[in-house]
Amino acid sequence: MAMIRRLFCYVGMMLLCVPQICAAQRAVTLNYGLSQFLVSTAPLFSVPLQMGFWKQEGLDVSLEGANGGSAAIQQLATRQVQMTITGVPSLMQLKEKGAPVIAVGSAYTVNPFFPAVLATSPIHSIQDFKGKTVAVTSLTVSHIYWLRAMLVHAGLKADDVTFVPVGGAGGPVLYAMRTGQVDIFEAFDAAYAELEVNGAVLRRFDNLDYLKQLAFVQGIYVNEATVKSDPDLIVKLLRGIAKGIVFSKENPEVAIRLHWKEFPTSKPIGVDDAKAMQDSLHVLDAQLRSLDADASFGRVTREQVEAVRDVLFDNQAIEKKLPAGAYYTDQFLTRANDFDRDAVRKAARDFKSN
Repeated sequence: MAMIRRLFCYVGMMLLCVPQICAAQRAVTLNYGLSQFLVSTAPLFSVPLQMGFWKQEGLDVSLEGANGGSAAIQQLATRQVQMTITGVPSLMQLKEKGAPVIAVGSAYTVNPFFPAVLATSPIHSIQDFKGKTVAVTSLTVSHIYWLRAMLVHAGLKADDVTFVPVGGAGGPVLYAMRTGQVDIFEAFDAAYAELEVNGAVLRRFDNLDYLKQLAFVQGIYVNEATVKSDPDLIVKLLRGIAKGIVFSKENPEVAIRLHWKEFPTSKPIGVDDAKAMQDSLHVLDAQLRSLDADASFGRVTREQVEAVRDVLFDNQAIEKKLPAGAYYTDQFLTRANDFDRDAVRKAARDFKSN
Protein backbone atom coordinates (compact mmCIF):
# COMPACT_ATOMS: atom_id res chain seq x y z
CA MET A 1 0.00 0.00 0.00
CA ALA A 2 2.92 2.32 0.75
CA MET A 3 4.18 1.95 -2.83
CA ILE A 4 0.74 2.73 -4.23
CA ARG A 5 0.44 5.77 -1.96
CA ARG A 6 3.79 7.11 -3.16
CA LEU A 7 2.70 6.60 -6.78
CA PHE A 8 -0.57 8.49 -6.28
CA CYS A 9 1.19 11.28 -4.43
CA TYR A 10 3.79 11.55 -7.18
CA VAL A 11 1.15 11.78 -9.90
CA GLY A 12 -0.86 14.34 -7.93
CA MET A 13 2.21 16.47 -7.30
CA MET A 14 3.19 16.39 -10.95
CA LEU A 15 -0.28 17.57 -11.89
CA LEU A 16 -0.04 20.46 -9.44
CA CYS A 17 3.70 21.06 -9.41
CA VAL A 18 5.09 23.63 -7.01
CA PRO A 19 8.75 24.40 -6.19
CA GLN A 20 8.46 23.50 -2.51
CA ILE A 21 7.63 19.84 -3.15
CA CYS A 22 11.25 18.72 -3.16
CA ALA A 23 11.99 20.49 0.12
CA ALA A 24 12.30 18.56 3.37
CA GLN A 25 8.93 17.43 4.65
CA ARG A 26 7.78 18.23 8.18
CA ALA A 27 6.10 15.33 9.96
CA VAL A 28 2.74 16.24 11.51
CA THR A 29 -0.25 14.24 12.73
CA LEU A 30 -3.93 14.96 12.13
CA ASN A 31 -6.52 12.97 14.04
CA TYR A 32 -10.23 12.33 13.74
CA GLY A 33 -12.90 11.73 16.36
CA LEU A 34 -13.77 8.26 15.05
CA SER A 35 -11.63 5.16 14.76
CA GLN A 36 -12.86 4.41 11.24
CA PHE A 37 -12.44 6.61 8.18
CA LEU A 38 -15.60 6.03 6.15
CA VAL A 39 -15.71 6.91 2.47
CA SER A 40 -17.66 10.06 3.34
CA THR A 41 -14.47 11.44 4.94
CA ALA A 42 -12.41 11.14 1.74
CA PRO A 43 -12.37 14.90 0.93
CA LEU A 44 -11.03 15.78 4.38
CA PHE A 45 -8.41 13.09 4.83
CA SER A 46 -7.49 10.55 2.18
CA VAL A 47 -7.69 12.79 -0.89
CA PRO A 48 -5.31 15.47 0.48
CA LEU A 49 -2.95 12.69 1.57
CA GLN A 50 -3.06 10.58 -1.59
CA MET A 51 -2.94 13.54 -3.96
CA GLY A 52 0.03 15.06 -2.16
CA PHE A 53 -1.77 18.32 -1.34
CA TRP A 54 -0.11 18.45 2.08
CA LYS A 55 3.21 17.39 0.55
CA GLN A 56 2.98 20.46 -1.64
CA GLU A 57 2.88 22.49 1.55
CA GLY A 58 6.00 20.79 2.88
CA LEU A 59 4.09 18.52 5.27
CA ASP A 60 4.32 14.77 5.78
CA VAL A 61 0.91 14.15 7.35
CA SER A 62 -0.07 11.01 9.25
CA LEU A 63 -3.72 10.24 9.96
CA GLU A 64 -5.00 8.76 13.21
CA GLY A 65 -8.46 7.78 14.39
CA ALA A 66 -9.56 8.29 17.99
CA ASN A 67 -12.14 6.72 20.26
CA GLY A 68 -14.54 9.65 20.26
CA GLY A 69 -14.34 13.41 19.94
CA SER A 70 -13.28 14.04 23.53
CA ALA A 71 -10.35 11.65 23.20
CA ALA A 72 -9.30 13.28 19.94
CA ILE A 73 -9.37 16.79 21.41
CA GLN A 74 -7.55 15.68 24.55
CA GLN A 75 -4.73 14.43 22.33
CA LEU A 76 -4.67 17.85 20.70
CA ALA A 77 -4.70 19.63 24.06
CA THR A 78 -1.64 17.65 25.16
CA ARG A 79 0.03 18.32 21.78
CA GLN A 80 0.20 14.67 20.74
CA VAL A 81 -1.28 15.77 17.39
CA GLN A 82 -1.20 19.05 15.47
CA MET A 83 -4.81 19.21 14.23
CA THR A 84 -8.12 17.51 15.03
CA ILE A 85 -11.42 17.20 13.16
CA THR A 86 -14.43 16.18 15.21
CA GLY A 87 -17.75 17.38 16.60
CA VAL A 88 -18.20 20.82 18.15
CA PRO A 89 -19.96 19.56 21.32
CA SER A 90 -16.69 17.92 22.42
CA LEU A 91 -14.84 21.17 21.78
CA MET A 92 -17.24 23.28 23.82
CA GLN A 93 -17.41 20.79 26.66
CA LEU A 94 -13.63 20.56 27.02
CA LYS A 95 -13.12 24.26 26.38
CA GLU A 96 -15.12 25.24 29.47
CA LYS A 97 -12.84 22.91 31.46
CA GLY A 98 -9.80 24.84 30.28
CA ALA A 99 -8.60 22.80 27.31
CA PRO A 100 -6.26 25.04 25.25
CA VAL A 101 -7.86 24.32 21.88
CA ILE A 102 -9.73 26.41 19.32
CA ALA A 103 -11.49 25.87 16.00
CA VAL A 104 -9.73 27.40 13.01
CA GLY A 105 -12.43 26.31 10.57
CA SER A 106 -15.78 24.62 10.22
CA ALA A 107 -15.70 21.32 8.37
CA TYR A 108 -19.26 21.79 7.11
CA THR A 109 -20.99 24.70 5.45
CA VAL A 110 -24.44 23.35 6.39
CA ASN A 111 -25.65 21.08 9.15
CA PRO A 112 -25.64 17.48 7.86
CA PHE A 113 -27.61 16.24 10.88
CA PHE A 114 -31.37 16.10 10.44
CA PRO A 115 -34.25 13.64 10.87
CA ALA A 116 -35.71 11.36 8.21
CA VAL A 117 -38.65 8.98 7.91
CA LEU A 118 -39.67 6.34 5.42
CA ALA A 119 -41.39 7.79 2.36
CA THR A 120 -44.55 5.86 3.33
CA SER A 121 -44.68 7.48 6.78
CA PRO A 122 -47.65 9.70 7.71
CA ILE A 123 -45.14 12.14 9.25
CA HIS A 124 -44.81 15.20 6.99
CA SER A 125 -43.70 18.00 9.32
CA ILE A 126 -41.75 18.55 12.52
CA GLN A 127 -45.04 19.18 14.28
CA ASP A 128 -45.99 15.57 13.42
CA PHE A 129 -43.08 14.35 15.56
CA LYS A 130 -45.01 14.84 18.80
CA GLY A 131 -45.38 11.56 20.67
CA LYS A 132 -43.23 9.63 18.21
CA THR A 133 -40.17 7.44 18.73
CA VAL A 134 -36.82 8.50 17.27
CA ALA A 135 -34.04 6.04 16.50
CA VAL A 136 -30.48 7.11 17.24
CA THR A 137 -27.32 5.03 17.12
CA SER A 138 -26.84 5.69 20.85
CA LEU A 139 -28.19 7.99 23.53
CA THR A 140 -24.88 9.85 23.73
CA VAL A 141 -24.69 11.10 20.13
CA SER A 142 -24.84 14.84 19.56
CA HIS A 143 -27.59 14.38 16.93
CA ILE A 144 -30.07 14.42 19.81
CA TYR A 145 -29.23 18.05 20.62
CA TRP A 146 -30.02 19.27 17.12
CA LEU A 147 -33.35 17.43 16.96
CA ARG A 148 -34.42 18.77 20.34
CA ALA A 149 -33.57 22.28 19.15
CA MET A 150 -35.65 21.75 16.02
CA LEU A 151 -38.60 20.59 18.10
CA VAL A 152 -38.48 23.66 20.33
CA HIS A 153 -38.09 25.96 17.34
CA ALA A 154 -41.19 24.35 15.80
CA GLY A 155 -43.23 25.05 18.94
CA LEU A 156 -42.97 21.61 20.55
CA LYS A 157 -41.17 20.55 23.70
CA ALA A 158 -37.72 18.96 23.70
CA ASP A 159 -39.16 15.85 25.38
CA ASP A 160 -42.10 15.44 23.01
CA VAL A 161 -40.30 12.49 21.41
CA THR A 162 -38.78 9.32 22.82
CA PHE A 163 -35.24 8.43 21.76
CA VAL A 164 -34.49 4.76 21.15
CA PRO A 165 -30.89 3.49 20.72
CA VAL A 166 -30.64 1.02 17.84
CA GLY A 167 -26.90 0.52 17.48
CA GLY A 168 -25.53 0.62 13.94
CA ALA A 169 -26.98 2.95 11.33
CA GLY A 170 -27.43 0.25 8.71
CA GLY A 171 -29.64 -2.85 8.85
CA PRO A 172 -30.81 -2.53 12.47
CA VAL A 173 -32.29 0.93 12.09
CA LEU A 174 -33.88 0.15 8.74
CA TYR A 175 -35.50 -2.95 10.21
CA ALA A 176 -36.77 -0.93 13.19
CA MET A 177 -38.29 1.66 10.85
CA ARG A 178 -39.92 -0.88 8.57
CA THR A 179 -41.41 -2.86 11.44
CA GLY A 180 -42.77 0.21 13.19
CA GLN A 181 -40.55 -0.08 16.25
CA VAL A 182 -39.45 3.50 15.60
CA ASP A 183 -41.02 6.32 13.60
CA ILE A 184 -38.06 8.57 12.83
CA PHE A 185 -34.31 8.26 12.41
CA GLU A 186 -32.03 11.11 13.53
CA ALA A 187 -28.59 10.87 11.91
CA PHE A 188 -26.66 12.54 9.08
CA ASP A 189 -26.79 12.67 5.30
CA ALA A 190 -24.17 9.99 4.60
CA ALA A 191 -25.94 7.58 6.98
CA TYR A 192 -29.19 8.08 5.09
CA ALA A 193 -27.38 7.42 1.83
CA GLU A 194 -26.23 4.10 3.32
CA LEU A 195 -29.87 3.21 4.05
CA GLU A 196 -30.86 4.13 0.51
CA VAL A 197 -28.13 1.88 -0.86
CA ASN A 198 -29.87 -0.89 1.11
CA GLY A 199 -33.22 -0.13 -0.51
CA ALA A 200 -34.77 2.48 1.77
CA VAL A 201 -36.84 5.31 0.29
CA LEU A 202 -36.72 8.25 2.68
CA ARG A 203 -38.37 11.59 3.33
CA ARG A 204 -35.70 13.94 4.69
CA PHE A 205 -36.26 17.02 6.82
CA ASP A 206 -33.09 18.71 5.60
CA ASN A 207 -34.47 21.94 4.15
CA LEU A 208 -35.36 23.71 7.40
CA ASP A 209 -34.16 27.30 7.64
CA TYR A 210 -33.35 26.78 11.31
CA LEU A 211 -30.66 24.25 10.41
CA LYS A 212 -28.68 26.98 8.65
CA GLN A 213 -27.99 28.58 12.02
CA LEU A 214 -26.64 25.28 13.32
CA ALA A 215 -23.92 24.88 10.69
CA PHE A 216 -21.02 24.89 13.16
CA VAL A 217 -21.32 21.26 14.26
CA GLN A 218 -18.04 19.74 13.01
CA GLY A 219 -14.87 21.73 13.54
CA ILE A 220 -11.21 21.77 12.59
CA TYR A 221 -9.13 22.44 15.70
CA VAL A 222 -5.59 23.28 16.77
CA ASN A 223 -3.86 23.87 20.07
CA GLU A 224 -4.02 27.53 21.07
CA ALA A 225 -0.23 27.60 21.40
CA THR A 226 0.04 26.77 17.69
CA VAL A 227 -2.02 29.85 16.81
CA LYS A 228 0.77 32.01 18.18
CA SER A 229 3.85 29.91 17.50
CA ASP A 230 3.12 28.31 14.11
CA PRO A 231 0.39 30.05 12.11
CA ASP A 232 1.88 28.89 8.80
CA LEU A 233 1.37 25.26 9.80
CA ILE A 234 -2.33 25.91 10.37
CA VAL A 235 -2.69 27.58 6.98
CA LYS A 236 -0.93 24.70 5.22
CA LEU A 237 -3.05 22.01 6.86
CA LEU A 238 -6.27 23.90 6.12
CA ARG A 239 -5.26 24.52 2.52
CA GLY A 240 -4.65 20.82 1.96
CA ILE A 241 -8.15 20.02 3.24
CA ALA A 242 -9.70 22.74 1.07
CA LYS A 243 -7.97 21.31 -1.99
CA GLY A 244 -9.23 17.85 -1.07
CA ILE A 245 -12.82 19.13 -1.05
CA VAL A 246 -12.44 20.93 -4.39
CA PHE A 247 -10.90 17.82 -5.95
CA SER A 248 -13.58 15.49 -4.56
CA LYS A 249 -16.44 17.63 -5.78
CA GLU A 250 -14.94 17.70 -9.27
CA ASN A 251 -14.26 13.96 -9.46
CA PRO A 252 -15.90 11.99 -6.65
CA GLU A 253 -15.17 8.63 -8.32
CA VAL A 254 -11.42 9.21 -8.17
CA ALA A 255 -11.81 10.49 -4.60
CA ILE A 256 -13.38 7.16 -3.68
CA ARG A 257 -10.62 5.16 -5.35
CA LEU A 258 -8.02 7.20 -3.50
CA HIS A 259 -9.87 6.53 -0.26
CA TRP A 260 -9.94 2.80 -0.93
CA LYS A 261 -6.18 2.89 -1.50
CA GLU A 262 -5.61 4.65 1.80
CA PHE A 263 -8.21 2.68 3.78
CA PRO A 264 -8.81 -0.67 2.02
CA THR A 265 -11.30 -1.87 4.64
CA SER A 266 -13.63 1.01 3.70
CA LYS A 267 -14.43 -0.64 0.36
CA PRO A 268 -17.77 -2.50 0.36
CA ILE A 269 -17.33 -6.25 0.42
CA GLY A 270 -19.39 -8.97 -1.17
CA VAL A 271 -20.19 -6.93 -4.31
CA ASP A 272 -18.39 -6.33 -7.59
CA ASP A 273 -16.39 -3.16 -8.22
CA ALA A 274 -19.15 -1.49 -10.23
CA LYS A 275 -21.70 -1.96 -7.43
CA ALA A 276 -19.17 -0.94 -4.78
CA MET A 277 -18.46 2.27 -6.68
CA GLN A 278 -22.15 3.01 -7.29
CA ASP A 279 -22.98 2.62 -3.61
CA SER A 280 -19.96 4.60 -2.44
CA LEU A 281 -20.72 7.43 -4.87
CA HIS A 282 -24.22 7.71 -3.42
CA VAL A 283 -22.78 8.03 0.09
CA LEU A 284 -20.01 10.46 -0.86
CA ASP A 285 -22.34 12.64 -2.93
CA ALA A 286 -24.57 12.99 0.12
CA GLN A 287 -21.62 14.15 2.22
CA LEU A 288 -20.34 16.55 -0.45
CA ARG A 289 -23.53 18.58 -0.15
CA SER A 290 -22.33 19.70 3.28
CA LEU A 291 -18.80 20.65 2.18
CA ASP A 292 -17.83 24.02 0.70
CA ALA A 293 -15.41 24.05 -2.25
CA ASP A 294 -15.58 27.82 -2.70
CA ALA A 295 -13.33 30.47 -1.16
CA SER A 296 -15.57 30.58 1.92
CA PHE A 297 -14.33 27.13 3.01
CA GLY A 298 -14.16 26.90 6.78
CA ARG A 299 -16.11 30.05 7.56
CA VAL A 300 -19.07 30.41 9.89
CA THR A 301 -20.51 33.52 11.48
CA ARG A 302 -20.41 34.57 15.12
CA GLU A 303 -24.17 34.05 15.23
CA GLN A 304 -23.79 30.46 14.02
CA VAL A 305 -21.20 29.71 16.68
CA GLU A 306 -23.43 31.19 19.35
CA ALA A 307 -26.49 29.31 18.08
CA VAL A 308 -24.75 25.96 18.56
CA ARG A 309 -23.40 27.05 21.95
CA ASP A 310 -26.89 28.03 23.07
CA VAL A 311 -28.37 24.68 21.98
CA LEU A 312 -25.74 22.82 23.98
CA PHE A 313 -26.32 25.08 26.99
CA ASP A 314 -30.08 24.61 26.82
CA ASN A 315 -29.55 20.82 26.69
CA GLN A 316 -27.19 21.01 29.69
CA ALA A 317 -24.34 19.65 27.58
CA ILE A 318 -22.25 22.64 28.68
CA GLU A 319 -22.42 24.76 31.83
CA LYS A 320 -21.01 28.05 30.54
CA LYS A 321 -21.67 30.33 27.59
CA LEU A 322 -18.24 31.46 26.46
CA PRO A 323 -17.94 34.17 23.78
CA ALA A 324 -17.81 32.96 20.18
CA GLY A 325 -14.17 33.99 19.91
CA ALA A 326 -13.23 31.48 22.58
CA TYR A 327 -14.38 28.65 20.34
CA TYR A 328 -13.56 29.78 16.81
CA THR A 329 -11.29 32.06 14.81
CA ASP A 330 -11.30 32.67 11.06
CA GLN A 331 -7.93 34.43 10.98
CA PHE A 332 -6.25 31.71 8.89
CA LEU A 333 -8.95 31.12 6.31
CA THR A 334 -8.14 33.90 3.83
CA ARG A 335 -4.65 32.49 3.33
CA ALA A 336 -5.85 28.88 3.43
CA ASN A 337 -8.32 29.61 0.64
CA ASP A 338 -5.68 31.32 -1.50
CA PHE A 339 -4.92 28.71 -4.16
CA ASP A 340 -5.78 27.99 -7.78
CA ARG A 341 -9.06 26.08 -7.65
CA ASP A 342 -9.16 25.70 -11.42
CA ALA A 343 -5.81 23.89 -11.30
CA VAL A 344 -7.12 21.49 -8.66
CA ARG A 345 -10.27 20.85 -10.70
CA LYS A 346 -8.19 20.22 -13.80
CA ALA A 347 -6.05 17.75 -11.87
CA ALA A 348 -9.22 15.96 -10.78
CA ARG A 349 -10.52 15.76 -14.34
CA ASP A 350 -7.18 14.66 -15.79
CA PHE A 351 -6.81 11.96 -13.19
CA LYS A 352 -9.51 9.94 -14.98
CA SER A 353 -6.95 8.73 -17.50
CA ASN A 354 -4.45 7.56 -14.88
